[in-house]
Amino acid sequence: MPRSELSRRAFLGGAGGAALLLAGAACGESGGAGAKKAVSRESVELPTYAAYTGVKPDLPGTEAGVRPGFVHYPKDKPKSVTGDIGAGSTVLAFANIYFPLPPSADKNKYWATLNERLGVTFNMIMTPSGGDFDAKFATLIAGNADSLPDLMQVRGTKPQMPRMLSSKFADLSEYLAGDAIKEYPNLAAIPTRAWKNSVFNGGIYGIPIPREPVGSPVFTRFDVVKKLGLSTSLSNADDLSALAKELTDGKSRWAYGSATRIVNMAAQMLKAPNSWRSEGGKLTHARETEEWKQALDYALSQWKAGVVHPDAFGVENVVVKQWFNSGKIVLHYDGYPGWRQYVSDSSNNPSFDLDWTVLPGFSGGAGAVHAGGSIFSITSLKKASPDRLKELLRICDYFAAPFGTEEYFFNVYGLEGLHHTLSPEGDPKLTPNGQSQTVLPIRYIAEPSTPIYEPGRPTDVERQHAYESKVIPTAIVNPCSGLYSETEATKGAVLTTALDDLTEEIIQGRKPLSAWDDAVATWRAGGGDKIRAELEEQLQKQGSSGG
Repeated sequence: MPRSELSRRAFLGGAGGAALLLAGAACGESGGAGAKKAVSRESVELPTYAAYTGVKPDLPGTEAGVRPGFVHYPKDKPKSVTGDIGAGSTVLAFANIYFPLPPSADKNKYWATLNERLGVTFNMIMTPSGGDFDAKFATLIAGNADSLPDLMQVRGTKPQMPRMLSSKFADLSEYLAGDAIKEYPNLAAIPTRAWKNSVFNGGIYGIPIPREPVGSPVFTRFDVVKKLGLSTSLSNADDLSALAKELTDGKSRWAYGSATRIVNMAAQMLKAPNSWRSEGGKLTHARETEEWKQALDYALSQWKAGVVHPDAFGVENVVVKQWFNSGKIVLHYDGYPGWRQYVSDSSNNPSFDLDWTVLPGFSGGAGAVHAGGSIFSITSLKKASPDRLKELLRICDYFAAPFGTEEYFFNVYGLEGLHHTLSPEGDPKLTPNGQSQTVLPIRYIAEPSTPIYEPGRPTDVERQHAYESKVIPTAIVNPCSGLYSETEATKGAVLTTALDDLTEEIIQGRKPLSAWDDAVATWRAGGGDKIRAELEEQLQKQGSSGG
């Protein structure tokens, strides 16, 4: 799901997408015996940030968030981890996986070598993302505390999440707050904006899986655009509509595979809020605005124009991705990490050419993209002795080895010859063994911030860097990033289902646009206003404390 797409998972929380649904500051917990009062993130010192400077990029990054770019993988690969990591123990981790399960360690040289490097027997419970993950997570949490995995990925807002974390997992502040994190230099290289989302109950309760402020771009089959003699240089929404018509033949090719994501695209052209807008400490949700209604109307016009695949409603995102790879659709609003997967999936198509289209202002001028989330999830550590926690943190520090290091290279590409081959320029290409064995999802336990790097595709690096340089400086951020709403955690999914369903009905013309106002009023009365109040209270506390 794109990081700034407002969906059932994202709408009511203080987040523009799944990456932001984990909160960094808790408001009030529900009562109960032993309930702790949750406090804001200012009560704990965040880890001291120390950027990794061991390799020099070809294209510089910026403080605003433009990622550094590497045309080729650095030939000198410094080590970032010294000394022993594990103590010969067995470690169990839980994380989601987006690929077929890899072979077990006894049949997987990558996994076996990883165990040797870590000095532990590293086992994983790997569960597909989505409903299966949520169900498995709930089962594990409900079990005996001793049976919890040592390292556990926590995704999405959970009911009474601060209380759950404090009762089941370790407060890591002693080891990570302030300069204490210097014991784990790779973790120290994770940006501060990500760590804010790991703070609950006045303590640090997880390792953030960082994401960059790129947001969700419009992926574009540039080879199709060029073949048709068209241009993606757009001046306004009318230009986008005209391009969509030119891209659509109505038989084998359409501009879009998702009508609902056109709403998000139009909302950004209209400079609608990134989930929430804060004015004088008062919050307005994007879906309460006139801009959102106008975006809905624009999506309706595109559906009527026939530029959306006729089977767009009721299909999974994976199918839409397949349409994109095959050229059935040309424009797809999606999360930025999808670039490499699209390239990999289309490796047998020599003409495949990918780019991101810059969205203009709706009526002209520059648009304003929604900034992406700061994290994908957090990894919490089961309560244990100090020595055990330090061992687990050393493992996380290894997994978070920065791009360019020897450890990162192995973590992603495995062993040369078996898992990857190298081009003359030093760029790795996964072999069939690499594609099946290296998908062990350690990146969802800990990983570094990632630069722009597309192995063997320097033009892709230049295009991504140019796009980010243009849109990130003016990106709209979510003012509620890092906040937690208990009401959202308990009622959010239910409250937004009706709005999501109505969105589809309006776009397909089965309900009038005027029905939106009543639906938003129902959302407000059913919990939306309470969520707003909880978030506004935290914003006020941040302002009074200088946060």
